[in-house]
Amino acid sequence: MAVDKMICPCKKVTRGDVLRAMAKGAEKYKDVQRMTGAGTKCGKCEADIRKLMKKHREEKDKPGKHAPQAQAITLDALVLECPDAAALADFYAALLGWQRGHVEPGEWVDIVSPGGGTKLAFQQNPAYRPPVWPDEPGAPQQQAHLDLAVKDRAAMRQAVELALSLGARLSDTQYGDDKWTTLIDPAGHPFCFVIW
Repeated sequence: MAVDKMICPCKKVTRGDVLRAMAKGAEKYKDVQRMTGAGTKCGKCEADIRKLMKKHREEKDKPGKHAPQAQAITLDALVLECPDAAALADFYAALLGWQRGHVEPGEWVDIVSPGGGTKLAFQQNPAYRPPVWPDEPGAPQQQAHLDLAVKDRAAMRQAVELALSLGARLSDTQYGDDKWTTLIDPAGHPFCFVIW
């Protein structure tokens, strides 16, 4: 899988963030800076962003270039709805050792791995109802869940203890205890630690 490269490390802005800003109408560097925050702290990424913008415009203007190639599409973020985006972002940031990225207070928070790549994002929804797990007819159903890899049983025990200390709870129902442990995060989303 292609990793979305960081273009502004101080603000955790990726190449994909810049291209999305352009797709939303950013035509100049200042537009990208305003929309993404890139360069507002260090100013060192301006040349790289301008170069990316120029290259993207040239590619877009090539004759016969109508549809994006499949490899131009990358997964930016997995988004979880919850009643408190900041609180759930803090839970997963502490659990994974990641850092906050983009924040829209009261609406959206994302976290990013120190190595960059796909983000985990949290969208605030006051009407959010957590899924019931295991599934029950007529109850809210999960649409996705996170599998978080650990290397062995000792790492599994440590990961479970950390998650519990941060506010998760152990699910009453477990499957495959030798390899998986299922927990429920503070907003009610099931997630698993998996020995790989």
